[in-house]
Amino acid sequence: MKKTAEFWALAGSVLFTACLAAAACGGETLSVPPDIEPADAGDIAADSGTGPVVIPPDCGDGVIQVTKGETCDDGNTESGDGCSSQCLLEDGWICPRPNEKCLPPSVCGDGRLDPSKGETCDDGDITSGDGCSETCTIEAGWACLYAGSACQAAACGDGIAVGSETCDPPGEGCSDNCQVLPGFACDSAGCHATVCGDGVKEGSEACDLGPDNAWGKGCTPDCQIELSCPASAGSLGQPCTALCGSGMMLSGDTSKECDDGNLSAGDGCSETCTIEAGWTCEEPAGAQVTSLTLPIIYRDFIGQSRRADASSAPIHPDFNVFNGSGTRELVQDYLDGDGKPAFRQAVGVGEAGAQLNSEEYFRLWYRDEPLAGVTYSRRVMSSLTLSKISDSPVTYQFSSTGFFPVDGQGWVASGDETVPSDAPHNFSFTSEVHYWFQFQGGEVLSFYGDDDLWVFVNNRLALDLGGLHAQQTGTFTINADGTITSTAFAGSVREYTAQNVNFGLVPGKLYEIAIFHAERMQTGSNYQLTLAGFNAGKSVCTPICGDGIVTRAEVCDGGAENNTGGYGRCLPTCQGYGPRCGDGHVDSEFGETCDDGAKNGTDESQCSLACLTSGGFL
Repeated sequence: MKKTAEFWALAGSVLFTACLAAAACGGETLSVPPDIEPADAGDIAADSGTGPVVIPPDCGDGVIQVTKGETCDDGNTESGDGCSSQCLLEDGWICPRPNEKCLPPSVCGDGRLDPSKGETCDDGDITSGDGCSETCTIEAGWACLYAGSACQAAACGDGIAVGSETCDPPGEGCSDNCQVLPGFACDSAGCHATVCGDGVKEGSEACDLGPDNAWGKGCTPDCQIELSCPASAGSLGQPCTALCGSGMMLSGDTSKECDDGNLSAGDGCSETCTIEAGWTCEEPAGAQVTSLTLPIIYRDFIGQSRRADASSAPIHPDFNVFNGSGTRELVQDYLDGDGKPAFRQAVGVGEAGAQLNSEEYFRLWYRDEPLAGVTYSRRVMSSLTLSKISDSPVTYQFSSTGFFPVDGQGWVASGDETVPSDAPHNFSFTSEVHYWFQFQGGEVLSFYGDDDLWVFVNNRLALDLGGLHAQQTGTFTINADGTITSTAFAGSVREYTAQNVNFGLVPGKLYEIAIFHAERMQTGSNYQLTLAGFNAGKSVCTPICGDGIVTRAEVCDGGAENNTGGYGRCLPTCQGYGPRCGDGHVDSEFGETCDDGAKNGTDESQCSLACLTSGGFL
């Protein structure tokens, strides 16, 4: 049967499409069968070595004239661009559509998979370490599903942490979705608990100075970046600077785009406090922050009559010795050069009799240094969690009527200190807490407890509940004009008139609150701290599902239009795929004849990367 020109035009189109899919036709010329009516002759051009070549008369019109021998037509008659002056495919080139530019011969890194050259992947670059190597082969632990697209981790649990995985396999320190858990650090050897204070910065630690982790050193006791709050002994301080990694963001601060409280990349907020591609970061409203967790340093001492008989450990003469109902003005109005309370006098105002022994011994309350070569304290690191108790204003509170945070620790743990038989707890300790806030006006701090308590704002004493006493209450309010109104010993015979004192606070600026406490007698211990209006939240970063960027918190992201959950498609949540080649399930309805999961395309399987037993490629 004689074939029409229209038939061969259709056949040529089909063959052309097949060539494109296989990426293998190169410069082959489709010959016209002998039963086709001869076409009009075109221009004649000399062809060295083979004789004259007929240039099809319609070459360059953007239409592939199969009946005239054309195998491409890119809309011009220039050679060297994939489609020759005779409208023939040039060697190695692909011309996907008529009247459009042709694609040059495939090379590794062009985003086109070419199995004939040994490629098992091509993600569009020649960078190793991203799943597809510099020679376009799939790297261990990765799955490269689509040419021109980023590769992803092959499977959580294969023992190779790549892509969005931060650890593998799951286990202690590594979650079921292969993410490092807080308090752990993981590497190729496995996971281990981090120890803040060991001098090794790892895991979620933003810093670690070892024994020097403390306020005023640049690295807080919980291994986070400390705010810089310039201050000199005996004077008001200056507004604090929220360094990158401190977790403090100020409205109007253009020096940072975000601050999630660490210096780790890949979690949305980079090590330079810029928002990473594929993420969005924002500061939560106060009502969204359900608790505040503050690092706290306890220092344990041995009080009078509490040293173990066989011990020679030092007894601190200020603990378990005095009595009273509250004494003001034991400390000076400003912190000293180390940011600690400074001794004023041993006998204060409001209570007869000594409450302290000397400046030298008082200095040791909030320091770990020795006196005459003897160290009196044992430092215990911990945290204080304040739960939200109100939304209007946002208020957080920690409260305990049996406050014994160092039970079984410090000198008791070493066997040097005994506990009272009628109250078997570890008494005789101090605590130190620091907190930063953005001053707006109207903030309120309340405290009740025993024994001594001093609260400083911007380096100046704001609340004085000093001396030995049973449970006493004190409160202060920060006024909009930067003054503080404070009352102490409310309801007792020592109640004094509230005072409005200037603290030099400027609205919108950051300032430090420093809280120093002591439990000095073995007759009970209670502690309640309430913060109202002190709002400060770290940046919370979340991945943008649908933007086409696969972040560490996403399994996949093909863009909003592709995240359908269909075959080979990412789920709308970006946390997994619909049915796909490589999932270990033969999806015959989508043309698969086999599926050996991660073994596809390897010597361990007869199944190709395209899930075909007869071979093939993506």
